[in-house]
Amino acid sequence: MSAVHNAIRGVLDQVASQAAALPEAVLFEFMPVLVEAHHELRRDLARWLRNIPDGAQRFTAQQYRQALLQIRTALQQLGGKVPVELMKSLARADGRAGALALDHLESQVAQFSKLFGGRQGLMAALPFDRAAMLSVGKEARLLRYQSSVTRYGADMVMDIRRQLAIGVVRGETFSGMTERLARMGGPKGMINMGRSSEMISEGLFKRHRYWAERIVRTEVLDTYNQQEHRALLELEKDDPGWKKRWDATMDLRVCRICRELDGEVRELHEKFTGGYDRPPAHPQCRCGITPWRPEWGSGDVRGPKGPPADLAPAKPTPGAAAAKPAPASLPPMGVQHHDLGVLDYKGRAVGVRSQVTAYTHEKGHYNPKGFKEGQRAFAVDVRTTRNGEMFNRMSPRVGRFLDETEARMFAARQLEEVKAAELKRVRLELAKKAKK
Repeated sequence: MSAVHNAIRGVLDQVASQAAALPEAVLFEFMPVLVEAHHELRRDLARWLRNIPDGAQRFTAQQYRQALLQIRTALQQLGGKVPVELMKSLARADGRAGALALDHLESQVAQFSKLFGGRQGLMAALPFDRAAMLSVGKEARLLRYQSSVTRYGADMVMDIRRQLAIGVVRGETFSGMTERLARMGGPKGMINMGRSSEMISEGLFKRHRYWAERIVRTEVLDTYNQQEHRALLELEKDDPGWKKRWDATMDLRVCRICRELDGEVRELHEKFTGGYDRPPAHPQCRCGITPWRPEWGSGDVRGPKGPPADLAPAKPTPGAAAAKPAPASLPPMGVQHHDLGVLDYKGRAVGVRSQVTAYTHEKGHYNPKGFKEGQRAFAVDVRTTRNGEMFNRMSPRVGRFLDETEARMFAARQLEEVKAAELKRVRLELAKKAKK
């Protein structure tokens, strides 16, 4: 047997082990996900082979074949656990793609792995265990917040988790899963958008793609951290002494909550500061948990805490009065759109939207340190636009403050930074287009 076949066999053995280890409690919800992903891949592969003259030799077809092979392996491993009606649906092959999936898939994957060669030709095991956790709708992060339950409804939350699980089984990226939710459409009618309501007939995710992207990133990251936490609990049984450590992405986008939590070490059954069992601490959170041993130190290895210098209010010089900009120099409250007077390479008007909003703080959903329930606070949101619509290529700059002037100062600084970054980005885009 060749090295390529040995590598494929190793991956399939890993997939079979994942499937065999799945608890009975999740199989009822996960097996329809596997079958649906199998049908989608078979249909997409058939369409690809039909429409592309040399489609079988393209890497896209190889990705389809690899995912189909792994799904078939997982279903075969589950064996008698698969309901009869699902097995009947699997038996219905549809043309060329069905034949590949049922009879010649492994040899096809091996053949084209040699064609692509190198790391690109290797098959990586898909995270079936993570997809299985996603398929269990009752574990959804969305269900923990009443505002999300009101916006989506429990049944749609289950559908969202199922679509995300199918995306993970298929090996889709965050962008692919976001597109999947956009095709799904999302809730319709009068939708609670947080600070306002909006009548949406075509579906929330179709009109505002950002909401779909936010769900994808938050739910998938939550499942990843849940999986890591469970692995640590299992490891603790055989090798006591393990702890969990909060690991934040320490860049200019990090929020105050995550910066203050970064490096914090807790017992596996303890909560982190703020009452969090594990990341994410808020929607779009990028934090994770990592294993830690007491003999490795305190865990706080990234220096002093506190907000970054550009987010913290300036400290007054001893003996001098604290100076604040005149109110006239600060952006007004409410939503403001700033047209930069340039067009991107697609001819869209580039702008920046800034928003400073007063609100009554509610504990739990987004709870910065020092904020109390019922307290008046101020939210800042600065993000880019194209033709006046939200544009998610650059992440929004957000903040929560108890002082109005501090919030408006932060908005002013972030507004100038985003404007400069967008102008630089547009110039680079136009320069690249001119070279072509």
